[in-house]
Amino acid sequence: MQKQKSAFLFTFPGVVSCLLFLIMLFPFQSTAQAPIGSGTYSLKIYHVNYGFYPIVQAYLRTWDSEREPLENLNIANIGLQVKGRNYDPHISAQQHQYSIETIERRAEGFRTVIVLDASGSMQGEPFADALNALNGFVEAKRPVDQVAVIAVRDQPQGYEVVSQFEANATLLYQRIRDIKCDGMQTRLNDSVGAALEMCGTAFSGDMASLEYAVLSTVVVLSDGNDEGSAISRDELINRIGMMEIPIPIHCIAFTKTDSRQSLKNMEAISRASFGRYWDTEDTKQISRVMQEIHRINRADYVVTFRSYVPVDGGLHPFRIGVEYPSGSGHLLYSSASLEAIDSPAVFNTALRDRYAQLMAAYPELPGTPFAGAGLAPAPTGATLSQEAMETMPDGNLSDATAQVTTEQAIEQVDAAEREGSDSDDDQGVLAWLKENIPLIGAGAGILALLGFIVLWVKSTGKSASAPASRSTTPSSSHDSSAWKSPTHGAVESDTKTRPITSVDPQDRTR
Repeated sequence: MQKQKSAFLFTFPGVVSCLLFLIMLFPFQSTAQAPIGSGTYSLKIYHVNYGFYPIVQAYLRTWDSEREPLENLNIANIGLQVKGRNYDPHISAQQHQYSIETIERRAEGFRTVIVLDASGSMQGEPFADALNALNGFVEAKRPVDQVAVIAVRDQPQGYEVVSQFEANATLLYQRIRDIKCDGMQTRLNDSVGAALEMCGTAFSGDMASLEYAVLSTVVVLSDGNDEGSAISRDELINRIGMMEIPIPIHCIAFTKTDSRQSLKNMEAISRASFGRYWDTEDTKQISRVMQEIHRINRADYVVTFRSYVPVDGGLHPFRIGVEYPSGSGHLLYSSASLEAIDSPAVFNTALRDRYAQLMAAYPELPGTPFAGAGLAPAPTGATLSQEAMETMPDGNLSDATAQVTTEQAIEQVDAAEREGSDSDDDQGVLAWLKENIPLIGAGAGILALLGFIVLWVKSTGKSASAPASRSTTPSSSHDSSAWKSPTHGAVESDTKTRPITSVDPQDRTR
């Protein structure tokens, strides 16, 4: 029993020392081991063009944890699956079976609906700066891009459509110049809802003409205050979340007063739609922010590939994965479907030329580009069912936004605000821990040593105060062999009710 107690005394300080040291070290280590920039990212296939089948074009939007698009993606970052089978990246690269490029380098345009707050609270310098920013946005757009303008004014529906989608910059300048800032109410939610409805017409026009647009965004310039809208905040955010194709809503907030709740509502709308939010203290910054929106809009990607699914008129699943950063081994997928159909029987000249260019750029292989198949014959059946594909994890964000409510979005805003306000303090604490880790470890060791000394002193005192008969009994020299006998368990049990010194080991054998 004495040996067990001594072992406990020697073990306990070591355990205490380790625990104290680990507890002190944990906050620093958990932060230090997290690589900078290792935040999550997401992607969404928001449009698929299979009008030139077997050539398929998938339009891809990406976000990092700061709502920034992923930059400089190339074929090395891309993984492609069609009906559950992976395209071999080496074959695909050598034989040019798929590619990726930003939409900025392509002929497709994008459409932007600008919602401008023209209420009385915007009068003066803020409104003048907003108009200048709008003109700068129009000036910087590509000829293929289209802009529509909605003014939040006192109209029966709560807004005025200043301009439908228009690519002619001169006409847009004229219409923007005529906007009056004289509204009494700000039915902001109704105006944003109208902008989303206008974006529903984005996928229209001739694929080979300047009218073909594949991307829509909404830009809101306001102080964030909503008055008398028929659409509630909950209804607006739920409508945003239920959209099959995500439409980012970028909000630029500025106000003469400290109306934080109004600004939080704008930030909540941006978060729910995977847009960006800017709180501009100086309205002179609006022009810079509008140019930033141009950069974000043009950062979407187009993945073009040749499909080897036989023409059968059916929908077939495919997935595009993005590894970011390159070489990280982290591949996140987004799922979509393609329709295996014959190309149109009648092409105009532009479409026929475009079709010929694509077929030449992505040549048909004698077999398939699938991994492990070499140049095997093209498959005739599905490898994975549609149901199986839908259960596989991907980076599709549309489902994640379907149940977003106003309270949740605003809660995210509040959490981000609290995190931002505490970040400096957190960094200071971590820096202090990093500098003082040796002292913390030494302190933990000293505390453990003191604990050992206290326990050792207590143990020594108890041993000295034990009954004298324990040390004076003539048979005490036989105790060691007695505890090692086969009857050890019975004797130990007996000592729980009787003093050990009252039993002579020699009497036990009689």
